[in-house]
Amino acid sequence: MISHDISSDEGLAHQFLDEALARADASADASQAHGMLCGVLCAPHGIDTEEWMAEILDDGGHTNASGSQCRRLLLALHEDAVHQIGDDNMSFRLLLPGDGESLANRAEALAAWCEGFLYGMALGGLQRFEDLPDNAREILTDMSHFTRIDTEEDGEAAERAYVELVEYMRVGALLVNAEVHPAPPDHRGGESLH
Repeated sequence: MISHDISSDEGLAHQFLDEALARADASADASQAHGMLCGVLCAPHGIDTEEWMAEILDDGGHTNASGSQCRRLLLALHEDAVHQIGDDNMSFRLLLPGDGESLANRAEALAAWCEGFLYGMALGGLQRFEDLPDNAREILTDMSHFTRIDTEEDGEAAERAYVELVEYMRVGALLVNAEVHPAPPDHRGGESLH
């Protein structure tokens, strides 16, 4: 078993969750599951945690030891994502493989994250991109293009492009959330409660 640190500051270890999902015969890997979760959280209506987990874990995946461990990790992932997406300090991070993985594997995981995000948005009630504000629609359109990202390139320029794409997706997801779920106006000035 891999040692891991699950905390709201550092998030879940991608490799540990990925291996737990594989042992539970889940239908998604760690990046795709996280993308789906973030999409659901940013979607117009969302779905509850059990529905999201049912999309990832097959029937019967809840009953064996691997499925039970996976459920615990997914619940922790959910709690962490809710905290990060709502954090004003921009602590939100995509759950992707670490820098020790090949660029091809990381790019493939980013594409899976984008695919999961789009699927999560649909699960959460988004029927058409046209129903979104302009910026959110543009980001989701870009995400749909990034699901077909070229994972064959290598080198310093490709590494920089990957880092920029990850940052774009990170900020993009936060922007989609802010546009779909705008914060209520601040009414602290002048009005008093009776």
